Amino acid sequence: MPLNSTVRRLTAYRFFHFTPKLLAIARGSSFRIAQFVVLLIF
Repeated sequence: MPLNSTVRRLTAYRFFHFTPKLLAIARGSSFRIAQFVVLLIF
């Protein structure tokens, strides 16, 4: 049981640590995808 809580804590820490990076990557990729869609439409 303690091992499970430790793993959960580590997972939460990694999630909260990497979320800003993932959001930045998603924002950049979504902008790139929007640019690509605009290029496709026009």
